[in-house]
Amino acid sequence: MTATGDNKSGLGCDGRLVHDMIPKFDFSLKRRVILIGGLHGAFLGYGMFEAIRKIIEEERPLTPGDVAYLLIHLLSHLFLIGTLVAGALFGNALLLLPWLVAIFPVFAILSYFIIIFSTLSYVSQFLFNIFFISVNWYLWFTVYQYFRQCKNPNHRRENNYKLLSGP
Repeated sequence: MTATGDNKSGLGCDGRLVHDMIPKFDFSLKRRVILIGGLHGAFLGYGMFEAIRKIIEEERPLTPGDVAYLLIHLLSHLFLIGTLVAGALFGNALLLLPWLVAIFPVFAILSYFIIIFSTLSYVSQFLFNIFFISVNWYLWFTVYQYFRQCKNPNHRRENNYKLLSGP
């Protein structure tokens, strides 16, 4: 330690290297895809909560159509989330495909309508809409990038994926 307090040796007070004391975050594509699945699940839970709350607030009896809509919506999203997370965990590109195929048209239509109906008179709303669209497409392209990585045979060998990968 020098007189100015600088540590030229790179050691901290406890003798460990300073760069070893900095927490390291592994944001690999695999972890990002799992996080996207968790985020999708959180939004699904919130959407289900809001749909049920709306039905309760209207004080009308629950119709079979309401139940069918909620069940189909819930089960289809659970299937998509399940295949997304399983595809990430097992490095299986085929399991990522349902999420990519189902979410692409949703994001495309959503982006189209947000851009068409955005007015430049409300700059803050317009900027928020652009930010929202950008985040959506970033998430989709992250999963797509991992999909391409999983299709690479070297990726499967390097990461030792054995489950769901055949002999």
